[in-house]
Amino acid sequence: MLDDADGARMLFDYLSPDTGTIDDARAVSAKLGGLPLAIRLAGLYLAETSNNPWPDPHSIVTLAEYGDSLSKGVIPDAEARDALSHVWGLSIDLLDRRGVRFARPLLHVLSLFADAKLPFRTLLDPSILARFSAFAGITGAELWKTVVALTDLGMADQIHSDAPSSKFLKVHPLVQSVTRISNLSAVDNLELFSIAVALLHHAIEHSGIGTPKQVENWQDWDDLAPHVRALVNRAVAHELPEEFLDYLADAACGVTKYMLSRGLHEESESLTRAALRMSETALGNGHETTLHVVHDLAVVLVRRCKYFEAEAAFRRAISGLRDAVGEESPVFWSTQHDYAHFLEERGELALAESLHREILQVRMGNLDEKDPHLLTFYHCLATTLRRVGKAGEAKEIYEKVLAARTKTLGPNHQSTMHTRHHYAHALSALGLKDDAEELHRQLIEDQVSLMGEDHPSTLNNRHCLSHLLLARGDLEEAVAQVRMALEGRKRVFGEQHPATLDLRQCLASMLAERQEFTAEARQELALVVQLFADTLGAEHSLTLRTRHELAHVLSASDEAIEAQKELARIYAIQLRVLGSKHQDTRETKMCLEAERRRSSRRPGTFPLHGGGKASKRKKKRKH
Repeated sequence: MLDDADGARMLFDYLSPDTGTIDDARAVSAKLGGLPLAIRLAGLYLAETSNNPWPDPHSIVTLAEYGDSLSKGVIPDAEARDALSHVWGLSIDLLDRRGVRFARPLLHVLSLFADAKLPFRTLLDPSILARFSAFAGITGAELWKTVVALTDLGMADQIHSDAPSSKFLKVHPLVQSVTRISNLSAVDNLELFSIAVALLHHAIEHSGIGTPKQVENWQDWDDLAPHVRALVNRAVAHELPEEFLDYLADAACGVTKYMLSRGLHEESESLTRAALRMSETALGNGHETTLHVVHDLAVVLVRRCKYFEAEAAFRRAISGLRDAVGEESPVFWSTQHDYAHFLEERGELALAESLHREILQVRMGNLDEKDPHLLTFYHCLATTLRRVGKAGEAKEIYEKVLAARTKTLGPNHQSTMHTRHHYAHALSALGLKDDAEELHRQLIEDQVSLMGEDHPSTLNNRHCLSHLLLARGDLEEAVAQVRMALEGRKRVFGEQHPATLDLRQCLASMLAERQEFTAEARQELALVVQLFADTLGAEHSLTLRTRHELAHVLSASDEAIEAQKELARIYAIQLRVLGSKHQDTRETKMCLEAERRRSSRRPGTFPLHGGGKASKRKKKRKH
């Protein structure tokens, strides 16, 4: 194989300089895998088309165009395709004669996945392959023999990581392109695609990669993500049985949850919309699987602050599931449950409370009092009650859930700790600050001991403790807790994850309380605004919230007019994007009105984003 530089020089042996740049040539050589035969055929093809004074309208005449075509999995020259197909065919025939009888179908299956490293030890399972006629009788030993044979002939490469044995397989890009366009019967194509989907489903459900929301499982989900997307995009071209379409929809749902956890919001929406197109085309708009994907899309849209689209998606899912599975189905009430959370986030607290109570009333008839699902419904109702101002009732429900979870799961189970966390917030809301602080500190101690200093739950509790300390006037320790949480999130999530940026904003806002740090805080907030805009979008609630904090710093720096203008701009966007009842919208309106009153009288303090009182900035964030 040639390296990129030698491949580029070989291309220019056939081409004039005006066909493209040296970088274009290097890119084409890389996409051809450095294969001399393929590079020669590409050079001959471009030499002919670029020198033709009357080229066909669809001809590719430059290196850049040739490279783009290869990126789409298309070899522009039919003669080159036939030649390469013949070469690979001879290689497969050789393996057949050597007794490697599964090389041809395995190569076809591998080529259906994305042009990315393939975690073959996770994906390839001989017991799954053996269920299909193309791999009847295959054993683990034969599967490994086939993988080795394909790599020995250069059709694929094993990619070695830090592990003692290779974990990934990468099919040669040209082999993959040629194999995908092989002349197979519709029946064979369908079976091979079904095999790829079955392998993916088994890897997700039974290989032990874990839930997509847990940080320790992210790498496994990241390895699978491009292959899920590739199969979802290609599924419409195959008349897959309903079972396999369900598998793909479930796989897309899992990858979407992983992407949301990683802060990849735009990518999660793109994948979910692709899965929805697949389901609608293959199954119809009213099919249960399609409606599940609509539900998933609604959840993604909420995270992207596309509330009006999310509302329409939730309504479609709820209405459709009512007809498809009935109101007694847990699936229907699971969607209602997520819709209640959406109503709460949008500021429709009374409606959210009502729906949570309705869900509980219905589910209590079907679930045992200590059923984990029922306890989750109670917990969510308590959280809504706390936010609607009914902290006393919330406290009683939290205590009931906490007792049940402690008895059945133990005091240090993650679900129990989650309830302890929210119970501390209820205590704080009732004015029991000492008890709330003690509970937060005990919870952090338990989490550090059991899960580690950098576990996301530990870091989240430090963040919440910092707000409680700030409200009690202990700025120094509040800052110390936020700094520890921030450094932890940088290590776990990375520098630009939304959770990390949120803590950078929180720390800057706290530092702004001290005059000597005002300039530093202002600079940091401006940077976080830009990072949020780049990561989540200029109109995302976290971007706007950080702009609000920056407006506070402007006001405190005697730039009240600019602060007022900025608040007005933020408020206009929040009204349009979040709606008038959203907590952030209401807080911005309150702060804007207070700033206008002050500017009409005399300079004064600026109210906190999170409260209407001047002077001390007591944050009331949702946790």
